[in-house]
Amino acid sequence: MNNKTKIEIRRFIKRIPEIFYPPICLACDEVLEIGTDEKLCPICKRKWNTAKLSLRERLGGAPVIPIVIDGIPEERGSAIASLCDYHSNATDPDYEVQKVIVIQLKRHEYTRLTDFAAEELFRLVYEVLDTRIYKSDIVIRIPRNRKNIVRDGADNMKTVAKTLADKLGIGFVDGFRQRLGVKEQKRLSVADRAKNIEKGIRLTESAARKIKNRRVILLDDVVTTGSSVTTAAKLLYAVGAKQVFIFSLTMNSEHLLRL
Repeated sequence: MNNKTKIEIRRFIKRIPEIFYPPICLACDEVLEIGTDEKLCPICKRKWNTAKLSLRERLGGAPVIPIVIDGIPEERGSAIASLCDYHSNATDPDYEVQKVIVIQLKRHEYTRLTDFAAEELFRLVYEVLDTRIYKSDIVIRIPRNRKNIVRDGADNMKTVAKTLADKLGIGFVDGFRQRLGVKEQKRLSVADRAKNIEKGIRLTESAARKIKNRRVILLDDVVTTGSSVTTAAKLLYAVGAKQVFIFSLTMNSEHLLRL
């Protein structure tokens, strides 16, 4: 049995609860009503919406933090937009729901989970870009660590990116590749993260041709220090991207505001 077959079997096994049992809350496993379109129970939904509102209040409006990318004129501006705040070491109950959802996305391949993430990001993208979505826009995502894909048999943000692109009616490009030997970002210091990711990802030639002169929607699940997304944005600008907007499910606004 080859690795591809093993991964497909693992994917099916992981989806058994989703296929044959009543839907459950993505954050707390509370059983939901059969046939409901809701992905969260009432309590977790309230916590999720409160978390989104909290980030808006912290930033004084839309959940967006402008960023400066070396060598790119500010008027071409990039920004990081996120749904919720997040700190990986947080024990505060306020981080409870978004933390669980991010962890689930890294470990489990559930259609309801990826659909939920894509739906939430769809609303955010439309808000931040003021509904001005062009057919020429492109969605691309930060690649997951290879070892983790092999371990979990899933790259959920790739699924989220594809689903989001379909909802927006624009193209998806699977253009970033991780080089061999790249370490997990979460295990590194801020300085080491930047060095690790700069050497660790590349853009394929076919993707570079598609991205030239287009506006790019760059996705990541969590923006902690900004190293991965800013490095990816530099690569996109280097091949002629017109503008890069970064969207994530969660971000560490406390750190990013200090940059």
